[in-house]
Amino acid sequence: MSRMFARGSLGALAVVLAAFGCTRVRDGGAPAPASHRPGSSATGAQRDSAPASEAPPIANGAAAARDFIGPPVKLRGFRCTRPPHPTKSPEGPLTLHFVATSPTDFTFHLEFHCLFNCRPCSSGCDYSADLRAEGGVLRDGFPGLHVRCTQSPEEPFAVSCGPLIGSDVEIVVTAQSTSRLVRFTLPPTFDLGIPDLPSDGGASCACLPFVKYDRTEGAPTRKSIDLNYLQFPPEACKLDP
Repeated sequence: MSRMFARGSLGALAVVLAAFGCTRVRDGGAPAPASHRPGSSATGAQRDSAPASEAPPIANGAAAARDFIGPPVKLRGFRCTRPPHPTKSPEGPLTLHFVATSPTDFTFHLEFHCLFNCRPCSSGCDYSADLRAEGGVLRDGFPGLHVRCTQSPEEPFAVSCGPLIGSDVEIVVTAQSTSRLVRFTLPPTFDLGIPDLPSDGGASCACLPFVKYDRTEGAPTRKSIDLNYLQFPPEACKLDP
């Protein structure tokens, strides 16, 4: 009787183990890999030492993504114009135009035309000058300086062409309001075409409101662009077509 009970117990245990094994296979389990598969004479060490040329090739899409070099990003030109204020003296439209054919070839064009309260001057009260770069080399301001322009994708009125050249879009917060400004930076030596002051120190030719004249005893008067004038509200700026 005890022998029959033992045989029945062993048979039941075998059925449980078989069912457990079937359940693991259905759940995605896999038997442990054998060290040697039938029909294969290579050992694990031999497989590990196979030459790299036998590795599966890289997918065509991955290779294309790795080797692809996109075209250079084209900079967008823009201009900002400050309208004249007839109540001030002298006054007229002041325009700063950024034009770029590539990141290394660009121009900042500054132009002023006096329309109201213009004082007589032999050189006239108009001004037009360019700050140019060709092939990544500055031609004006600091000739020979290597420069390269980048433009913000979020704020196209913001460009950087080096530490002394570019524009920023800034938020100005006061107690009464919050506004935005497009603020330009040009080299302090950008003084092409600025008329000199008369030798007697008079101001008859100082008809460019955005120019600073720094007088030093015994030295020529230094001329430079007053960057405080190169600030424009965003609505005064527009992108080139």
